[in-house]
This record gives sequence, structure tokens and C-alpha cells, in this order.
Amino acid sequence: AIGLTLLVGRWASMVFSNWQWFAALDALPVYRSELAHEAAWRAGAAVVVFAFAFLNLYALRRSIISLVLPRRIGNLEIGEAVPGPILVAVVVGVSTLLAIVLSSPPGDWTTFAFARIAEPFRDMDPYLDRDISFVVAWLPFETELHDWSGTVMVVVSAMIVTLYALTPSLRLRRSGLYISSYCRRHLSSLAAIGLILIAWRFRLDGLSMTSIGTDASSPFGAYEYRLGMAAATWASVVAAAAAFVVFWGGWHGYIRVAAVAGLAGCLGGPLLVGALPLLTGRALTAAERREQNRPFAATRRLFTRRAFGVDEMVDGTTQAPSGVAPLAMAAGLPSWD
Repeated sequence: AIGLTLLVGRWASMVFSNWQWFAALDALPVYRSELAHEAAWRAGAAVVVFAFAFLNLYALRRSIISLVLPRRIGNLEIGEAVPGPILVAVVVGVSTLLAIVLSSPPGDWTTFAFARIAEPFRDMDPYLDRDISFVVAWLPFETELHDWSGTVMVVVSAMIVTLYALTPSLRLRRSGLYISSYCRRHLSSLAAIGLILIAWRFRLDGLSMTSIGTDASSPFGAYEYRLGMAAATWASVVAAAAAFVVFWGGWHGYIRVAAVAGLAGCLGGPLLVGALPLLTGRALTAAERREQNRPFAATRRLFTRRAFGVDEMVDGTTQAPSGVAPLAMAAGLPSWD
């Protein structure tokens, strides 16, 4: 109770002090928006985490026929079976705890807010054939959503594997690793979900190349347009297909097929994406790469000029039109100028 009081008190004091600070700046709508978006994210994330953790923990509980704990009465030690409703209550409690811990926003609240309220730019990305608002507003939020999903997946999966290791369903024997059919199906389902997250990651990497290139030192160019985006797409397809094979093989007991498909989905895509720059880098000279990247550099310059309104700037030697006040003329100039 004391710990809960301290946590609630700390949160309340932060909200109060921030409220007073934004009120002093006459910017309370900004802080209200922050509270609303963080509350919406935490509520939605908590529901998702609770559902995912509860389904996995309840499936684990179904594999336990009975849980016997020792009780000592005097000098006698008697085994007592834990009632089923208590086990279900433990599942609900652990799921609730995970929902509270893992519902924190993965990044700044403005990313979520911008993805929700951003209006279309009414200008298309020439390579993705999508509105630029998709790259500027939605893609960063989707990337943070993927990172948060990966964290939830790793935490829940690690807990499930650890709990299975405490039961007879998953044992390391002298003859090898023993895994029951129920545990095998459960873990293969989790592995398939993990491969789907890997496929999602490759999709995001391919879409992000138009804004960040292959890495921070390599802007978007001929390689990314002709090979990089295609390689990321194929890696995503391979990982998604491997997820289906892992689920099917694990469910029907084809362990080797599932293991090979899992390794292909985890390692095939990264090897393909990592090997292509090395192969193409040796095939072309520096002059040939500059020549191929010339149209892409020109496109970047064009969009930069449009972003800063360079073509609309008026220099100091231009005569003002008759009948136009200086302030009205200045209102049409970019503030950067």
C-alpha cells in the first residue's frame, strides 16, 4: 500500500507541476493533448498485452493437470493440490501485471499524435507512389509500434518457455530434449508470430529507404531503388512463408522441417540484404555509381527547393508591384527567407 501510494503520488505531482507550467505558458491544449494521447496508448496497449499474455498463460495452465504443493502439519508433510480457480486467478493476475508494465509508450507521444492528426500533403512520393504524409507521419509511428510489439513478444515468450521448463512438458534428458506435443504446438505458434514480426521489420526497412537510404551515410539512390527495396520485400515474403511452415510443421510434428524454415526466415533475409551492397559495390566503380545516382540527387534537390519555397522567393532587387503594401508582400514569402 505504501509503495502504491508513492507511485500514485509521484504521478500526481508530475501531472500537477506540468499542468501549472503549461498554464503559465498559456499552452494547456498542448498538455491536454499529451495526456489524452498517452492515456489512449496505454489503454489500447494494456488491452492488447493482457489478451496476448492471458491466452498464452491460459494455454500453459491447460497443460497442467494438477499442481501439488507440499504442506506441513506438525511432523507430517502432505501434498495439497492447488484448486483450478486459483490457478486461473494467478493467470489473470500475471497478465494484468504484464499489461501494466508493458503498456508504456515506446517513444514520444507526438509520434502517435502526428500519425493520428496529420493531413495529406497532397504530394506523392515518386518512388513509393504514396502521399508524403505516409513517410513523414505514419511510418515513424508504425516503426515504434513494431518495436513495442517485439518487446512484448520477447517478454511473454521468455516467460512461457521458462514456465514450461518447470513442468514435465519440457525437459532436458540424457537422450536429448523432450517436448510434449502440447508444448510443441504452443511454442511453434509463438515462433510463427515471431517470424511475422521479422517480416514486418523487413517491410518497414524497405519503405524507410526512401527517407534514410540503406544507412545514415548512404542516401536513397539507384541501389536502394533497384535492389534494396526489392530485397527487403522478398525477405519479408520469405519470413512470412517461413512463419506458415513453422506453424504447420510444429503443429503436425515435423520438427526438422519447422527448424529449417525458421532458420531460413531468420537468417535468409538478413544475409540477402547484407550481401547485396557488397556484391554491387564491387561490380561498379565510383564514377558509375555517381552517374547512376545523379537522377536521384536531382530529385532530392527538387524536393528541398519546394520544401523551403526557394522558387517563390523574391530578392531585394525585385520591384514591388504597384498598389501592394510591403506587409502584404512579406506575408507571401517563406519565413526562412
